[in-house]
This record gives sequence, structure tokens and C-alpha cells, in this order.
Amino acid sequence: MTRINYPDIRRDESVVDEYHGTKIADPYRWLEDPDSDEVQKFVEAQNNITIPFLEECKPREAIKTRLTELWNYAKYGCPFRRGDRYFYFKNTGLQNQSVLYMQRSLEEDGEVFLDPNTLSEDGTVAISTYAFSKNGEVFAYGLSGSGSDWITIHFKNVLTGENYPETLQKVKFTSLSWTHDNVGVFYGRYSDQEGKTDGSETTSNENQKLYYHRLGTEQSEDVLVVDFPENPKWRIGAEVSDCGNYLIVSPQQDCRDNLVFFADLSEPLKSGLKTKLTLTPVVTKFEADYIYVTNTGHLMYFRTSRDAPNYRIATIDFSKPISETSWQTVVPEHSKDVLDWTACVNGDVLVTCYIQDVKNTLQIRKLEDGSLIKDFTLEVGTIMGYSGRKEDSELFFQFASFLTPAKILYVDLKSESLEPKVVREVTLKGFNPSDFETTQVFYDSKDGTKIPMFIVHRKDLVKNGNNPCLLYGYGGFNISVQPTFSVTRIVLMQHMVVYLLLQIFVEEEYGESWHNGGRLLNKQNGFDDFQAAAQYLIDNQYTSSKKLAIQGASNGGLLVGACVNQRPDLFGAAIAQVGCSDYGCSDEKEHFDNLLKISPIHNVKLPEDSNGQYPSVLLLTADHDDRVVPLHSYKFIAEIQTKVGKSSQQENPLLIRIETKAGHGAGKPTAKIAIDHYHWLENSNAPNVLQFESAQNDLTQNFLKSCPQLNEVKSMLLSVSNRCHVSCPTEDVTTGRFYFFMNSPDENCDSIYVKEGLKGKPRLHLSPKDIPETNGKAVFRMYSLSWHGETLAYAYGTLTSTMQKIRFRETKTGKDYSEVLTNVFYSDISWTHDNKGIIYSTYLNSKKNEVGHLAVVFHRLGTKQIDDLIFVEFLDSPYLTLQAQISDCGELLFVYANEKGINQHCNFLYGDLKGVAKNNYETTPYLFHLLEGNGLEIQFITRIHGATYFRTNCRAPKFRIVRTYLLKGTKLTKGFWETIISEHSTRLLDWAVCVNKHYLLVCYVEEAAHKLQLHKLQDGSLLHKYSLPLGTITEYSGGSQNSRFFFTFSSFLIPDCIRYIQVPKHSPKRFRNALHLMFKANAKKMKYFNRDLIKIVDSSDCCLKQRFCVSPTDGADIPIFLIHKKGLKLNKQSPCIMYGQGCFGVQIMPSFCVAKLAFVKCFNGLIAIVGTRGGGEYGEEWYRGGTCQNKQQTYNDFIAASEYLIKLGYTSPSKLIIEGQQFGGNLAAACLVQRPDLYGAVIIHNGLLDLLRYHLLQESQSYLSEFGDPNIFANFENLRKISPLHNVLNENTFLKIPAVMTIVDKENGLAHPSNSYKFIAELQFNLASKSTKKNPFLLWTHRHASSGQGEHSNNYPATQYQLIFPNTNPLFAAD
Repeated sequence: MTRINYPDIRRDESVVDEYHGTKIADPYRWLEDPDSDEVQKFVEAQNNITIPFLEECKPREAIKTRLTELWNYAKYGCPFRRGDRYFYFKNTGLQNQSVLYMQRSLEEDGEVFLDPNTLSEDGTVAISTYAFSKNGEVFAYGLSGSGSDWITIHFKNVLTGENYPETLQKVKFTSLSWTHDNVGVFYGRYSDQEGKTDGSETTSNENQKLYYHRLGTEQSEDVLVVDFPENPKWRIGAEVSDCGNYLIVSPQQDCRDNLVFFADLSEPLKSGLKTKLTLTPVVTKFEADYIYVTNTGHLMYFRTSRDAPNYRIATIDFSKPISETSWQTVVPEHSKDVLDWTACVNGDVLVTCYIQDVKNTLQIRKLEDGSLIKDFTLEVGTIMGYSGRKEDSELFFQFASFLTPAKILYVDLKSESLEPKVVREVTLKGFNPSDFETTQVFYDSKDGTKIPMFIVHRKDLVKNGNNPCLLYGYGGFNISVQPTFSVTRIVLMQHMVVYLLLQIFVEEEYGESWHNGGRLLNKQNGFDDFQAAAQYLIDNQYTSSKKLAIQGASNGGLLVGACVNQRPDLFGAAIAQVGCSDYGCSDEKEHFDNLLKISPIHNVKLPEDSNGQYPSVLLLTADHDDRVVPLHSYKFIAEIQTKVGKSSQQENPLLIRIETKAGHGAGKPTAKIAIDHYHWLENSNAPNVLQFESAQNDLTQNFLKSCPQLNEVKSMLLSVSNRCHVSCPTEDVTTGRFYFFMNSPDENCDSIYVKEGLKGKPRLHLSPKDIPETNGKAVFRMYSLSWHGETLAYAYGTLTSTMQKIRFRETKTGKDYSEVLTNVFYSDISWTHDNKGIIYSTYLNSKKNEVGHLAVVFHRLGTKQIDDLIFVEFLDSPYLTLQAQISDCGELLFVYANEKGINQHCNFLYGDLKGVAKNNYETTPYLFHLLEGNGLEIQFITRIHGATYFRTNCRAPKFRIVRTYLLKGTKLTKGFWETIISEHSTRLLDWAVCVNKHYLLVCYVEEAAHKLQLHKLQDGSLLHKYSLPLGTITEYSGGSQNSRFFFTFSSFLIPDCIRYIQVPKHSPKRFRNALHLMFKANAKKMKYFNRDLIKIVDSSDCCLKQRFCVSPTDGADIPIFLIHKKGLKLNKQSPCIMYGQGCFGVQIMPSFCVAKLAFVKCFNGLIAIVGTRGGGEYGEEWYRGGTCQNKQQTYNDFIAASEYLIKLGYTSPSKLIIEGQQFGGNLAAACLVQRPDLYGAVIIHNGLLDLLRYHLLQESQSYLSEFGDPNIFANFENLRKISPLHNVLNENTFLKIPAVMTIVDKENGLAHPSNSYKFIAELQFNLASKSTKKNPFLLWTHRHASSGQGEHSNNYPATQYQLIFPNTNPLFAAD
């Protein structure tokens, strides 16, 4: 084994603490600051050693494949009844978090109630605690992020599925307990906590307080009901009694023993519970555990270890004076078995669960006297969970063992038999429990104590001392480690690994006395037990020291660390997960002396034997673990690498792997890591990356210069593209002016122009050069006119930034207002109807490299941005797109919040703006939920006479138009929507606009082309269908206040032209006749706005056709647009450019492209545009058929279209070029590596090519809904198969790789440049000298452009097509 060169870790010898006269050095104190740059570099340096080492493990792939097969099985939790519904948790197999389902009966299928996997991009948000109200109508739940113990409490309406607006913060280590009037909930919070609460803080938490939260109010209104200021370390547990009249308060100081107080809730609840509660003490000394079970009136039942180390059930009467003699035993302590838990079910039944020799037993008893009713017969195993309350007549429990996946059993307590029935049982494919056996042995520890140990292995195991063995132990905090099922263990055992589960001192297997035998001053006993177990296994020929691996987590990490220090010769490998290796220093000298002897960090030493060394060590920790903070593992690995790893006699690796965005275990997603040889290319401004860019650009430029007709091609493209670009105008109805964007051929970016009436001449109103701080490099993003037309608000940015600014200009004088609004990100600008200001969205609290959080704010014209009024903010959603819109009547505000991520969770809200305007915008509107869900969309159309019209896909995947009456406080229900235009069976309703108050212009997509229709607003009836050629409406303008509707129309053969429709005014008296005449005269005519501004390209010798090829996988028809010159011969000689997209439900619609038309006209070429799955050509089902796990279907469709064109003679492989941008670049690259034999050249613009790391780079977070989260195991496996970067080297690409050119916009925020850099580096390094076809692999980087924006019109079109023209370039070899 090659020795590892460990990083040099700084030791600060000046840090010394003194305890009881003993000086203790702490040279790694600096590792306690998890946010410091030095610690971050330490983490990176350690992972850079560990990850490559683990990746080189030869059996890794086989183990991973087998784990995937076995792990992918459904896992269920016990059903539990709340109200009139059942709920249960389910994980389909490889989900990061289990999903909460709801069902009305046990027989029907459950529906998703809450899916935590949709609440974060990486699956690290988990449900940590929850509680239903007594009537089952409100669900309170706590969410934790990245494995932290800190939670945020939310409230969800069970009936409507809507969340209440309030959240509860600074919450940790708490239960939730509802009052029985369903009004509020008790919870504990650290209200005095300062600084971070994300799990990475290292300070201890103090002064937990118990609060009462009333549903529907802000957290600031919560009532402090219980606190213990004189005892800041206490954690406060609280539970409302089964009768609802008492609050049981149970303070706890350590991990065991608690106090008991109670408060009578009868009177406080009548008065609204507005003050602190009066507590009556029951137990005032930390000397035992007291767990509330139930009560009958004033008689309270507790499970307690008071005078019973193995626990008993005792009662105490709260109505009588409390004394030491008040406790009465109902179920006495068992002499040997430990009472693990108990519950009261069906009114008067006690369920008791014991631990008997480390396995569970289950009984039913009478509540009144504890007498036994039934003892269930269970195999050796563990009851993993149960459900059943006093008001329930059903008991559910979940049972598992080493060889049995969890099964759920049901007991009907009203039946006579009381026999458990299996209601759910799972099996694993490829796993036969009969191949294995479980044995329980008892061995002697160092002091002669009999220690139990389970041994699990294959039946054909031969005890020859040569078997790999994994020994696991915990040994702490009175926690029992019992037989449970583990896929990981099964896989290991199938490879002849012996698994041992050891029950050592400090656990709960034999009660309190057993626990005390291995804690505090007796801690060494636990380590002795563990080492004795190892010796037993070696002596009995199960294994040998070199093949014995030990493992422990949390407190078990301490166990492993201590044993490695004390007996390094006994073990071959050691794994310590989130270990607490520095156990702290007691204030008592006796404890300090003991801890100093056993603390792993303080006892690292090189073995005295010159041939001795530490076993292989792997520490596993997480940067957000706030229960056992990672500094323990950081310091321990630093110490052993420094003291042991640097020695020549240490050959075994000493490693640590540090998970980011993970904690102590809860909420941790299934994450995978792959070797990334080109990771350094992600730092796009590093000197070595800049050098890489320059070298690639030089190579590409020299190659392109060799093209004999380069200048001719470039000149031709520029001459054809020499035309103005004009946007749809905005009509100012008060002045008759029209505002629009326009740029001439010699301008880089748009300017804002104005026309006086339709026949006026355009004049420049505002140029990017007029914005002083941008030095003329600004790019306009949008503009918005105030309602009276006197003020223009305009948003602008730079070529290389997605952030925007907003300024204001007087339209009459051309003077700008002084204020500038910053940190604007893709925001709409919506004017209030009184013209006092705008509503927009912005990032608040933005800092360098941190964008802050999004908010919708009101800006009053003429004031500073700092004075803007916050209407709504989203503190917990960093990946959010946010838009705000004021209704055309000015009365309502609509907020559209869309969380980018795996399910695109959408939240649509509305509020009354009229009242806010009356208060002069000094108050904020209360926002009501209009619609919420995954993948839902809604578009406001108009509001007239109290009716509000929307376009939505709610219960209509192809969209419909609905009407509703939004009243304050109204909750939308299924019947609340009135359909005005129904969903079409085949057409997709793309958008709709209200024009002239009474009409709807509706645009459909049919066979990938737009169709425009006029409808009556009142009832949706069709009035007219407009005749449009095959093409696309790329933009439009107009509204309910306008009589003219403008739209830009484009087709493959028709350049952009702006048309408008004159819509007549409504005539109530003679509606039908007048309507017919006016439409005949006006509405059916479409006039041109910009015919005199554009140069029409003659395309009369070209034709446009639509063809369909059949997908070989499922027989679906794949649409293909073909553009070519008339009379094209199908002789396989035509060069062809094939383009596709297949992402985000975006339709590839017919649009004009100068370069593509030039290719057709000048080279007799063919353009093929393919509509694959994943696009939006045919609605939701078509889109979903090409996303996430179905992404390969997109590539299959594109490949099928390629084969179709070749088969019919349109082209041949050597003449077929495929091209794509961003997601289309991913499509082109994936097809390149899968079928390189089909193509002659591939052009990739800003492609998304590294699908294992795309989610970590820039705005690529938003693509999770399209490709899936690589942190989820199933997604990772799929992405690894289709990621172009990770599939360059395969049996296909070695044979005949086509020419490749990747074009990169350096400042592109949508697909990080490293995608292309890595891809081209992989091609050049691995295939340039190996491919049988000598084609070039080229990269061209535009260093000052973003997604193509801002590139001078004289450069960009020519650059991107120099590669593809045949007969001008040596890229094209003969067939």
C-alpha cells in the first residue's frame, strides 16, 4: 500500500488550558471555528485525500450496484389515526426523506400529504417533529435543514392542504403538544439564542423556555408559560394530558433523569392562556426517569426508574398532597427484563414492551391493576415503532430483525382473539433470509461480567480465522442497540463478512444498573467490553485482527477512538462516525482525571513496537452536526495524522471524510461523489484556467483560418443579417405614443425609441450610453410606463450580470429621477394606478457573494430605496423566482413565488391593494393563498366587475381559463373556479390577453405552431379565428385598456414582423349586428407596425414541411420541421443541421434565423428541428416523458430523428451536423457520445455537460426539476449513465468520433463554462490520439458575453457557423 502524504496541519502550541492544576495543550483550537477560511481549507485538503482513495477501491462498483438493487425497496411507518383519517410515512426506496401520506381508510390508497423532498434542492430538509391537533384538522410540523437539530415549525390545514402564514423559529429539542380546544400548541424555544441557528455553531444552547402559540398569530405574540432562569442548562419537555386538563412539564438536564411539574389548564384556557402557568412540583430531584403514560381523572400513570432500575409503572394522584409515599405501583419492576415503553390504548388497556436479552417482548394489560391480558409471541427482533392512543381501538406496531425487513402488524383491541395481523410486509429482490443465521452468545469481559453479543453470518461460513468481520457498538446514554434490518449489512454478509452487534455497558439492555456500570467513572468498562468482544471473535476463529473492522457512531465514535488508542494491534480497520472524541473536562477533579485517561484526542501515541501501527482509520463527520460538533473529529484526525501518520512505520491510511450540508444523521440525503479530474476548471478566473482558455482559442482560431471560404461565408452572413430589430410597442393610451426597443445593425444593444402615433417616425428616447455608471455597457432588460404616461421605469444590467437596476425618467423632459433601485433579479415592474410608485421584487440583505433573500416591495417615486415598504419576503427560500403584478383595475396585488428545484413548488398569493393605497402605502397588504402545489401555473388575465380571470393548469394539464370572485378571506375550493374556456384535448393554451375590456385574445399551440383566436370574455364563446401561416408569436402587448393588440410574428422563412389588431368597442344595444360589422371591417385585419423598418429576406425558393418519425422505444410520433430549397433531391448528399432542445416544457416553435436560412439558400442545405420529449409541444405528459429518470427518452427521440433523415435520403452521417444551446447542448453532446457513428460534426453552445455537478454551479440549481438531484441515489445512478462528460470514454466513442466544437460565453450564468471546458479536455486528452477518425475537438470562449447577449452583431453569427459549412472546412471527411 502506497503511503499517504498527509497535509501539514498547523499546531498552535500557545493554546493551553489549566484544569485542577494540570495544563492541557489544545493546539488545534482553531479548528473549532467552522466558518473560518483556514478550517474550510482544512476540510477541502482532507476530502481531497480521502475521496480519491475511496474511489480507487476495486470492489466499490460491485458493492454499490448491489446496494442499489437491495436498497430500492419501499419502507413504511406505522399507520396512525388522527381525526377521521389515517396517516403513515413511506419511502419508495431511494428517496432522501420519507413522505407523509393520508388515507380515509386502511383499504384505500394513500395520497401525499407532505413530501419533505420537495422542500429543498438537495434533500436535506427533514420532518423532525410533528403533532396533529386533537380534532385532526391542523398539522404542526418542525423542519430541520442539513441534519441540524434546529427546526422551524410550520402549520398545515389538513382539509385544504394550505399552510398557515406563521412559522416558529429558534426551536430545538422540543415536542409539540396541542391544547384540546385545538386553538394552540406548547413548544420549547431558545428565544435568547444569538448568532447562527443552522447547526454549524459551536456554542452551547441555554435558557430554553416553554411557549404557547395560538394558531393564526405571529410568533412575537406567543405567551411565555414556563421558564427556569436559574437553571439555564435545563431542557423543558411538556405534554398535555390525555384528558386535556393538565400540562405535564418534565425538565431534563442530561440525557437521563428528569423532574416533574404539572399545571392545571382549566382556568388558564378559559381566559385565553395569556400569562405564565402556575406549576405544582411532583419530582424535584434528578434521580430517576419519569415518563407520562396516561391518566384517569386526577390519577396519573408514569413509567419510571424510581426505585426500579428496570422500570415499573406507578401512579400518583395530582389532587392530593405530593409526598415520597404518594407513588403506587401498578406494574412492578421485572427482575431481569427492562420495561422499554408503554402506552394506553382503547381507554383502559396498557401495552407494555420489554427488552428481554436484547430482544423485544410485547404484552397487553389492564390499566386498572396492570394484570396481564395477553403476551404476544414474537421472534427475535425489535419493535421499531408503534401507534395507538387512549381514544383508539387499534394498535399498530412495526417489527424487524437482522434478517427481516420491517413488517407492520395490527391488533384490533375490540376483538376477542387479540391476534396480531400482518398488514404490510416487504421483501427484497435477491435476498433470501434462509441463507443466513443469527446467534446470540455471552462472553466474559475483563471483570468477568457476561456480555451479550449477536453474531450474524452466512450459514456456509467456515470458522478458520480468515473471515472479514465488522464489530459494531454504541455504549452510551442509556440507549439500547437491538436487532434491526440493514441493507448494508446484508450486502457485506453476502460477501462472507461476519456482522457482530455488541451490547456493552452504558446501554439499556439490562436496565439502569447495567447503564451505570459503564458511565462516568466506569466509562472504561465499556471499552473493556468492546476489546473483549474482539478477542472472543479472534479466539473462536471467526476472524483475525487484520480482518476485524470496528464501527461506531456518535457515542460509538468515542468507543472506537478510545479502543484504537488502547489496542491498535487488535483491529485491522476502524470507522468512527460523528464521534465525540474530546469528551470534555469535568469541573470535578475526580472526573477530570478519569476523562484525561480515556479521551481519544489526548491519548494518541505511536505504538512502541517498531513494527506496530494504527489500523486503517476512517472518520466520518458533517459540517452541520450540532449534536456532536465536527471539531471532535477534526482534532482527532489532526492529532493522529501528525503524531502517527508522519511516522515511517505507519502504512495504513488515516483518513476523514467530511460531508457538507449534513448533520448528525437526520435529514442526510443519499449522496454520491465521483472522481473529477478537471475540477480545477470550475474556477474560471484562475490563472491556469485563463491559460487553458487562451490555448484553446489560439488552437481554434488557427484551425478556422485554414477554411478556404471563411471570408466569403462571413461576408454573406453579415450582409443578410444587416437589419433592424424592433420589439412590440407599448401604447400610451393617454398621449397616443408608442414606446419600443430597437437596435440598428451597428448597435450592440437595444435602445428605447418612441413614435408619435402609428404613422410617426421613430426617435431615440433612451440609449444605454445615457446611463452614467455603466460606461455605455448597459443592457436594457425591460421598461414600464406609469398609467398617466408621464414616467418611464426601466430595468437594466450589464452584459455579464443577471442582476439588474431600476431607474425612472420623465417622458416629457427626458430627465432621470435621482433614485436607483439595486439588487433586482428578473423582476416585473408594476405601477400602482395612482402613479405614486411601483411594485417590484429585490434581494434584501445582500452582501458580497451572498444574494440575501427575495422580497416584494413598494417603491414610492422620488424616495430612496432604503425607505421601500416590504410587502412580503421569503427568508427560507434562497432559490426562488418571484414576480409581483398589480391587477389592471389596480385593486389587487398578485405574487407568484416559484421555488426552483426538484418539483418546482409554486405558491400564488393575492392581497387587497386598494386599502393599502388609501393608507398612503404605509401598511402592507395581507396576502391570501390562491393556489399552491408542485408544477402548478396560474396567469392573471384581467379583473372586471369583481370577477377575476386566470389561465391555469390546475386540473387541466393543457390549461384552461377560469373565473373566480376573490373576496377577502375566501379560501378557494374545487367548486370555486368557474371554467370560461375549457381545456382543449390536443391543443396547449399558451397565453391569453384581455383586450378592450370585453374580449379575450387566446393563443394555442397546435403541432408546434401558434393559433390565434378571439373570444368573448363574458362566456368564452369563440368569435373569430385569425389566419396565420405556420409560425410563432414571439411577443405581444396590449391589455384591457387598449383597443389595439400588437404581436411579433416569426417563422422559419419569415423574418420578425410586428402586426396589430384593432378590436372594436363594446356596443351593448346592438351587440350582435355591430360586432359582426366591426369585426368584418377591423378586427379580422392584421396591420403591420414595422414593415418599413425591416429588410424582408426572399425565401420564395425555400419550403417548410413538417414530418413525423416513430420513436422505436414506445411508438410515439416525433415531430420534425424541415426547411430546404424547393426541389431538394433525396440522394444523401445534402448537408444538414439538426437542432433540438427537449427541456423545461419549452416548445421549439418556428422562428426566423438568418444564418440557418443562409445555409439553406447558399449551400443547398437542410435544416431539421426536432420536437423531443421534455419539450412542451404536446403538454404536460409530453414534457414529463423526457425529464429526470425519463431523460434518456429525449436522447432516444433525437437519435430516432437522425436515423429517419438518413434512412429517407435527406442526408448522410458525414454530412449531418447536430447543434444545441445550453439544454440543447446537453442533448447534442449526449447523442454524440451514445451514437457518434450518426454524425459528422457537433456544435455545442454553453452546454450542460457535467450532470453530476451541475447543481453546484451558479444558477444551475434551478435545473433540478429537469435532470434530478444528483444527491438522490437513484438520480445519481441515472445521471451517471447519461452525463456527456462521464460517458466520453465508451466502446462507441473510440471508433468514430465526429468533429466537435464547443462555444462558451464566459460570463454565462445558466451553464457554467466548466461544463464545456471539462468536456473538451476529456475529448482532447483521451480520444484525440485514439479515435479512428481524425476530427478536431475545438473550444472557443467569448470572454465578455453572457448567454450570447452583448456580442457585436458583426461577430457572433459568423463565429458560430464557421465550423459547419461543407466544402469550406476540413472537418468533413468522405463517407
